[in-house]
Amino acid sequence: MVTGIDPRPGADQGLKPYRMSVKQFERLIEAGAFPDRVRVELLGGVLFRKMTKNDPHDFAVGLVGAILNRLLEPAWFAREEKSVVLGKFWRPEPAVGTGTGGGFPGRQVLRD
Repeated sequence: MVTGIDPRPGADQGLKPYRMSVKQFERLIEAGAFPDRVRVELLGGVLFRKMTKNDPHDFAVGLVGAILNRLLEPAWFAREEKSVVLGKFWRPEPAVGTGTGGGFPGRQVLRD
């Protein structure tokens, strides 16, 4: 039997990280828990700091979004740098995704 070694700090002492739900994460955002200019996303219940944007990144995201909007069917649209809820512990912010309105503003679903 092969066992893996958990690389997280404290794992060797039996400590387990606390997984945060999307609801908890959104409450922290609403309460202003994150300082201005600190960009984080929730991946698998764990907060991750997002990269700093730069001109080449912004240009590429805008270009891909514009191309997708021309290619997609009318009910679909490109979503540039918008978070999306993908389950209880997932609220990533992909550079570009596609979605439909679905009647729920802010809760669009990424296209497969």
